[in-house]
Order: sequence, then structure tokens, then C-alpha cells
Amino acid sequence: MMSGCYLSDATKFVARRAFRFGRVDRADVREAFDLRDAPASGVLTLAAQQVKELERLPRWVAPKPWSYAPTWANAKELMESIDRGHDDFKTIGLRAHELPVNRVQWSAAVPKSTEALNVVLQAIVHGRACAIEYVGVKLGETARWRRIFPLGLERMGDQWRVYAHDLEHAEFAVRTFVLARIEDAAELREKLPKKFTPAAASDAMLKFAPVLDGRYTQDQRRALLHELRVEDGVIRLPRRAEFEFLRRFGEVAASADAVWPPIKLLEPK
Repeated sequence: MMSGCYLSDATKFVARRAFRFGRVDRADVREAFDLRDAPASGVLTLAAQQVKELERLPRWVAPKPWSYAPTWANAKELMESIDRGHDDFKTIGLRAHELPVNRVQWSAAVPKSTEALNVVLQAIVHGRACAIEYVGVKLGETARWRRIFPLGLERMGDQWRVYAHDLEHAEFAVRTFVLARIEDAAELREKLPKKFTPAAASDAMLKFAPVLDGRYTQDQRRALLHELRVEDGVIRLPRRAEFEFLRRFGEVAASADAVWPPIKLLEPK
């Protein structure tokens, strides 16, 4: 079988639908790629030739008995694709009514100003500084302009951030800024501070062995160790994520100078 990276989108579609739905026919291929009957039949035949786990039957292509989906077409890949927002029929091989996917997102992902977002993104792409008008959640904080050197984007849960050198910090510390809290942004034409050297875009990794609450049953422990991605007894995560990870799953108090959580009472309407 050819490696998944060398297969056409049409062949991958056939394999994914075959394993995720049970079979794929000409109508499926026609819908996904806007083809006529003859080319659609050709796609089915070629896919069965290129993917050894598939077989060509008179009316459709199906997985061979007792075969397993290739890694690029299995259930894990399906969930990863959906998580990235790629859940259209052509990509995952399933129609919306066959696999309903509901998304609950309770926070904005980007600034209110698209131009401000563009300034930040261009600063990352071209390796230059910018200024952002930012509102933090410390007690009494108001919007103020911050000079930063952005390094990249990161997603924490459903929250998108830019992580950047704080050019106003004595040691140019790397900090995170929530995109939705950026009110405005502007390019900076001034020279960077002397002795400033940008850090690598990657973050140092932290490793620690978690101690689960002793009240959990063995089944609960097993499920939680999987959920928390504990491997060989160790959790690995970027150092920047340590505080929020432990705030969610551990016994760590909120920052003393932060006003959090933002909602005191949720009244039903």
C-alpha cells in the first residue's frame, strides 16, 4: 500500500468513508468531488488498488473482512480532524447527519478589531515587534499600550493567545496575551532594545508525577490517567501552561492580584 502522504484526496476520502461508514459508492464520490459517473467509478477502482485494506465490489468499495483502517483513516485521525475544525464531507467522509458535531465555545477567539489581529499576525510572521492595547484582569487594571515581540500563537482550551517577549520587562520575559483582550494594535518602527535576543518559539517542557486523590476507585484512576495524558507516571506540558493546568486539576489558588472568576452569579433567563 502507498503511504498515506502520497495518496490523492479522493483516494483518502474513499478509504475514510469506507472504514467510517462501511462502504462508499459512486454517488458519494460524485457529491464530494463534483464528478460524473465514469470518473467517480475510476476513483473507486484506483482507491481499491492503492489501499490494500480495501476491496472493489460491483457497486461500491468496502473494507476487506478483518482489516483495520490505516492510521490516516482511523477513528483517532477522525477526532483530530474534527478538533481542527475540518469536519466537511470531503475531508472526513461522513455527512453532517451521519455524524452530528456540536461545538460549544463560550469565549471569543480573536480581538474585536480584525486589523489589530492582522498587525499581531504580521509581527509573528516577519519577526518584528508591535504594540498592543491590552486589558488584563488584575485588580483595577485599565487598557494600556504594551510593547511586545510576538513569538507565536497558542491555544489553551478554547482560548487563543499570543505569546511574546514583554519589551517593557527588564529581562524581556515571555508572557501570554489573550487575543480577545487586545483592543488595538500598531506596528513599531523603533529599534529593538540593546542585548535583546528573541527566544525560540517553542516553550520549555515541564515534567511532574501527579498524585491522584486517594478516594478514586481503580477504574476512576485509570480513566483519569488517560484523560490527563499521564505516560510512564509523568505529565508533560509546556511550562507556561503549568499554572492553569494546576488551577483546573490541582489545589492551586487564583493569583492574589487577579479579579477571577469574572462571573459571580449566573441567573437563568
